[in-house]
Amino acid sequence: MKIKQYQEEAINELHEKTKKLLIYKGTKKIVFEAPTGSGKTFIVSQFISRLVKDSSVGIPISFVWTAPLS
Repeated sequence: MKIKQYQEEAINELHEKTKKLLIYKGTKKIVFEAPTGSGKTFIVSQFISRLVKDSSVGIPISFVWTAPLS
């Protein structure tokens, strides 16, 4: 699958903002919203893949992925 420019930008932004947020203590939440058909599942899967491979993070991370039923 060829990644689109806006998807690459979203992945990079999520990655960088998450790394900054992880510096702070306590529970953290990141909510990612995008229009239908924009590739949210792909974007988030690529973001998670990059984040877990990033050795500079240095702390355990858990992911909870939810979706509405309606």
